[in-house]
Amino acid sequence: MGSEFKIPHRVSLASQTGAFLRERIRNGLWKKWLPSERVLCEELQVSRFTLRAALKELAREGITEAVAQRGTKILLSDITRRNRLNILVGIMTPDPLTDVRPHYNLWIGKLRELLLKNEIQFDVIEGHHLYEGSIKKRLERFQSQSPRDCWILHRTTKPIQQWFLDNK
Repeated sequence: MGSEFKIPHRVSLASQTGAFLRERIRNGLWKKWLPSERVLCEELQVSRFTLRAALKELAREGITEAVAQRGTKILLSDITRRNRLNILVGIMTPDPLTDVRPHYNLWIGKLRELLLKNEIQFDVIEGHHLYEGSIKKRLERFQSQSPRDCWILHRTTKPIQQWFLDNK
């Protein structure tokens, strides 16, 4: 009976923090050492407990190494960083996530978790502002300001779907 039901998993703040740090390391923001825990906690607005859980995750993956009395050393080489894909997936929805049905929020949470585990960035663009007025001009401006590698269209209109199809 226990295997019939799957409990929904939420993405932990530590996993999100780890994904953020991983991305910054791969983009070359830090070369040899991470900033101090205090600096990272302030910058990311997370607790030390959350940050340390994220750092343990990165260490298990071989990305960083804790060095006593020195800090956190970055183990990835510049070549590894340059060869990594930097993919960004967006989901577009007219409704705030607080107003969608609970199963959509669970689905979005699971998708976010899977993408973060595969080092793919994910964000949600919500609001009717993209659905009103001249759709073509609005979407062209939006896409030029906020490009994504992949879009998931949730409850979008035919003209919006057609625009994405036409603009690949």
